[in-house]
Amino acid sequence: MNNTAKVLIAAAAGAVAGIALGLLFAPAKGEETRDTILKKGKEFADDIARQFKGAKENIKEEAFN
Repeated sequence: MNNTAKVLIAAAAGAVAGIALGLLFAPAKGEETRDTILKKGKEFADDIARQFKGAKENIKEEAFN
């Protein structure tokens, strides 16, 4: 496993842990919490997709250099 993959995994794990802890300690109603989960989940998915795209481009560049 290369360093880029390790960084992506660590970033994903950190984001999941942060979101989980934030939701556990947030003093919000159930509906607000569900809305927050949906919003943060979408942001997380977008962030992972963006990081994956960047990692993919880096791997391609490394492979051809």
